[in-house]
Amino acid sequence: MNSDANAVCFNPFNVQWMERYFVGRQDELRVFEINLQGLKQGQQSHLLVAGVHGTGKTFYLNKLVEIAKSKNCIGV
Repeated sequence: MNSDANAVCFNPFNVQWMERYFVGRQDELRVFEINLQGLKQGQQSHLLVAGVHGTGKTFYLNKLVEIAKSKNCIGV
């Protein structure tokens, strides 16, 4: 561990780097945006995000939260 409590670790998977490095999954993002529009009209939908460790699940979910917030929806 780093003994310097003020040191900031570079984490490319942090939300602040998302816009810069997020690529791929355009089809999935499009489906999410369609589902989000349906949700605003009272149509429920579900998404399952699954994969092995290190495949970008959290990064992808952070992107979905960003999209939801940009559409005036609560994203958590």
